[in-house]
Amino acid sequence: MPDPTELVGCFTVEVGERQAWPFITFCDNRGSKSREVRLYLDTSYSVRSPNGDASLEGTVYDLLELNNLLVDAVEVSEDALVITWAGGFRLQVSNVAEPQTTGDVWWLSPWLA
Repeated sequence: MPDPTELVGCFTVEVGERQAWPFITFCDNRGSKSREVRLYLDTSYSVRSPNGDASLEGTVYDLLELNNLLVDAVEVSEDALVITWAGGFRLQVSNVAEPQTTGDVWWLSPWLA
């Protein structure tokens, strides 16, 4: 699995749902060839707006706010994966399985060129 910190400097190019899993696709144009990686979610998550007021709770529609934004920071802790985009949007993905979780709580696909 790719290191989540590699997402810093990438931008969101796609948001959707594959079977039961919401996903976000990131594009990295910094090398000689573009490459993409997809983050799948199988647990609870929330998206915070830049002002921090609105907390959108765990639907694929909430993830649409992140489309076309550049990733500023990624933090992986014991409790959560937190991704911050330019402009201040934040995605926090729990590291705790929910009753509907079928495997890992979140995972990254291999990089694709």
